[in-house]
Amino acid sequence: MNDGFEVDIYFRYKDHSERNKSIQVSSFKFDDEIQYFNKPFLISYKAKTKKTLTCKCRANDWHDNGRDVNEYECGQCGMFITVI
Repeated sequence: MNDGFEVDIYFRYKDHSERNKSIQVSSFKFDDEIQYFNKPFLISYKAKTKKTLTCKCRANDWHDNGRDVNEYECGQCGMFITVI
């Protein structure tokens, strides 16, 4: 039985020097969530196999502000996310 289609998720952000970076995501957690979302990432429809992780406000404006390791802040709404 097929529970969904597996996709790769990539996370794009700007580092301290304002350079664009991209990493493949193994797990992530928004600050307001209790648990991590881990690989494999499944969607219910067949689509391209690469997706970009965006904020809940739908922005893709992440910055590494140095608050914590693997933690990034949305430049639009201020939400924090931990990405591994």
